[in-house]
Amino acid sequence: MVNNTTLKEEDVEFKDEYENLESLYIEKIHPILNFLNILYFSSTNSQKNTEGYNILEQFLLVKGIKKDAEYKSNIPIPCYTDLIFICFDTYEKIQIEKIKLITIKKYLSFYGSRITGNTIGMVFAIFNLGYIVYYNNWYYFNPVEHGWKVITDYEILQNITVYLICDISKSTSKHNYFIDLIKISEFLNIGKIDNRSVDNLKSILYLSQFNQKLDKKPILRFQDCVFDFDLMTPRPGKPSDFCSKGTGYSFYDVTHTSSTLPKIMKFLKDIFVEDELIDYILKVLASTLTPGNKLRSIVFFIGNGRNGKTALSNILKYALGEYAAIPNVSLFLGKSVSSEKPNPHMVELNNAHAAICEEPDARNVTITGDAKAITGNVGYIKARGLYKDLENIFIDLLPIINTNDKLTITNIDTALMDRILVIPFTQRFIPKYTAEKHIKKNEKYADTLWQGSHSKSYAPAFMRLLLQHYLNDYTKLSPPKKVYDATNKFILCGDHPGRFIKQKLCATGNENDLLYLEDIYTVYKKWYKNYVNAGVFHYTTEELRLDFAKYKIYFEKSTNKIGIDLETDILIGYKFC
Repeated sequence: MVNNTTLKEEDVEFKDEYENLESLYIEKIHPILNFLNILYFSSTNSQKNTEGYNILEQFLLVKGIKKDAEYKSNIPIPCYTDLIFICFDTYEKIQIEKIKLITIKKYLSFYGSRITGNTIGMVFAIFNLGYIVYYNNWYYFNPVEHGWKVITDYEILQNITVYLICDISKSTSKHNYFIDLIKISEFLNIGKIDNRSVDNLKSILYLSQFNQKLDKKPILRFQDCVFDFDLMTPRPGKPSDFCSKGTGYSFYDVTHTSSTLPKIMKFLKDIFVEDELIDYILKVLASTLTPGNKLRSIVFFIGNGRNGKTALSNILKYALGEYAAIPNVSLFLGKSVSSEKPNPHMVELNNAHAAICEEPDARNVTITGDAKAITGNVGYIKARGLYKDLENIFIDLLPIINTNDKLTITNIDTALMDRILVIPFTQRFIPKYTAEKHIKKNEKYADTLWQGSHSKSYAPAFMRLLLQHYLNDYTKLSPPKKVYDATNKFILCGDHPGRFIKQKLCATGNENDLLYLEDIYTVYKKWYKNYVNAGVFHYTTEELRLDFAKYKIYFEKSTNKIGIDLETDILIGYKFC
């Protein structure tokens, strides 16, 4: 008897709650605005202290729905489609579900006497608030997969025709609420819903800036949750995370890698030998877990073949899943493609965290203008896919290029010098069947475990390492000496003035050691023709001055103290080696 009495008391509480909220419905305004208005009045004391509540209040005030609130100019007024996601973060799920049902019931009480396709479409829109239309594509948040998915008009029609009544009935039963759905059921069973009803919904649920919200937050999506880097912990995904990409495996797999983690560490130890270098490389690669090129660099994996570059790139690719793009290397090395021409490789980079490229065919290449723009934090770039219109895509990622040690960059300037980062691969892995009895110090037997797609099963363990090495602040990350030396060597291979300085000039620090600009130019011209190109020499003294400045070597105007013509440019404290 006690239990029955308790149930009846709860029924009365539910009834009173629903009746109080139902009375807030305003017939003359749109059902979605009614949903927001009722949600506002259902706010608890703790919710009234949130930013979401204040934004909702100002929205209702500006739209003339709420009259007695104070206008606050410092609070932004979003469109209602954006406001819905703010409310999803502010209010409890059960609270939102109940008010959806109230809104549907009251809407049908006013407009349900004559059911049309548009009526049912509105019911579907209210019940599924959070669906978005962008460029004629439907998007919806899948709570099971913790991210946004694209669906078609036909799937929307199927959800309305087949599942809508069942879904609403399940929700009303859960919340002890009643909505008369008989007329809607009868209409749906006749099968009169068509694409026109779906098209009418698109104008209601359209969100113009939706693509600019996708995959921009420091959140990594797994199959069973998302990892929030602001909190440094996994949690369930939310619509306002705006995650569409994913790793393709579960976070549970990441946390249960005790058997595979030692193999990954041995793999890295075989390639890089030194713990300091391994730690640095893991921190660099971990920067790709969230959006943005935090190092403002273009990374080159450089070695002379069979030294683990591709194996490491593959396991990074599998670990990042959809966050890794695999474009053609010509996007970064070669000639830039005009935005007026199709460039599907550029479109692939949209919202990616890393671009992993195989080595170029040519030995002498230039870094493209697109590569400079991408590493220069340009953000949005116009690009065109095959048979598609020009669109804005967001690119802020870390380019990683595999190449042999014969590659030369021919257009290195001051900006590029600061962006190039070389990871040296100095070991060599040889097949056991071709190995000699005595292998060299830097040679090891190749393990087929890391060849091809075999390494895919180790992606969760590698992800665990990356999460452990992720830094909130990458501005203080300094390269070890091996990386510094390899980077400097690579730059000098393509920068002839830099190589000339290293080979022919010696810094003495003695103010009595002087070199004339014209003399240096003459020696450089001769050196260039002997060691670089014997053809026509198109190079001026002014260009030489600027190239020397890249290495912080500056010419000065002479003074009377040293008895030289005032117009002469000299280099003090240097002599020819």
